Amino acid sequence: MKRRDLLRRAGIGLAAVAGSELLAACGGAASPAPASTVAASSAAASAAATAASLPVIRISNTPANQSPTDFMTLVARSQGLYTKYGVDGQIVDGTTKSVPPLFLSGKIDVLLHGSALFTQALEGQKVKIVAGLGSASPFALIAKPSIGSVADLKGKVFGVQAQTGSIYQMALYQLKKGGLTPKDVSFRVIAGYPNLTQALMAGGVDAALVRWADAFEATTKSSAHVLTDDPANGFDLIGYRFAGVHTAFADQQPAAVQGFVTALIQATRMLAKDQTLYTSQVKALLPSVSAAEAAYTYTIQEKVGFWSVNGGMDPAGVERNLAFYRGLITATGASPAPVSAIADSRFVKAALDTLGGPIASTTDPASWYKK
Repeated sequence: MKRRDLLRRAGIGLAAVAGSELLAACGGAASPAPASTVAASSAAASAAATAASLPVIRISNTPANQSPTDFMTLVARSQGLYTKYGVDGQIVDGTTKSVPPLFLSGKIDVLLHGSALFTQALEGQKVKIVAGLGSASPFALIAKPSIGSVADLKGKVFGVQAQTGSIYQMALYQLKKGGLTPKDVSFRVIAGYPNLTQALMAGGVDAALVRWADAFEATTKSSAHVLTDDPANGFDLIGYRFAGVHTAFADQQPAAVQGFVTALIQATRMLAKDQTLYTSQVKALLPSVSAAEAAYTYTIQEKVGFWSVNGGMDPAGVERNLAFYRGLITATGASPAPVSAIADSRFVKAALDTLGGPIASTTDPASWYKK
């Protein structure tokens, strides 16, 4: 439970006590509460007591970057799954820049990130990746309709936010997979994904790497199209989020990590099989996302199997991410750590045991799983 919630509840309780004492001092008597109110209060007290007895795990959240592709941690909380699987999951809000330092300092137990987790692990931090969160990159490569493949970008203008950083490296990675080099395109730097999207719709660039929300806008308001939306032929799961914990926390608080991972997978499965639930949860938890955008994102995820319904820890997928980030920090002298030193699949394995084993999935087959 967040500190402000505790303070608010404590304030409400004190106000209630003060009110009853004042009434008694004035010679009045408080009316008995309705049975339904008493029952509800008892249920709330019971739930609070249960949560208080559970191991706590603090989970990072970045509201400004939240999308329907990776809000499963919030759904797990709203659906009571953390408590169900024996952990008090507490959400800690921040930004993509602020949460990694909070994680390193021990103020957050679970870091949901891509680049920060892999680079920290590769640079010697004792970090373990314990689950995958959405089996797809959160970015889409969109282009004018005349461009049918990445190879067709030769001689074209490619819009990017900057010519540095991991997102730029993702653009280079995509060009490489299409048989192109950075010299084959002209980069145009435009700050802000919405501005990149507008530039493409206005004809200022031929292609751009943008968020799925921006891709939705471009494809609905203009004739732009998503050039790659299949992980098998696109980003190979590059850039999607993972859940990581400090090695010491995993060793000292295994029950907390296990409860979190199990709840995460169950929440993902619930969303994947029930679009009505998905729509209602997007509306409740992500109010800035329109119903049309939510439907679009669900269709994309359903179409190509983006859901990490089996925990997102397939070694081949993790290795592709690891290879990408290794390339980014090779110059720093970091050692090329193997997947076995970074990925810890024991929690996903136990979660799948609890949930009845893996289920069919295009991009998260869990072929590594053994009963």
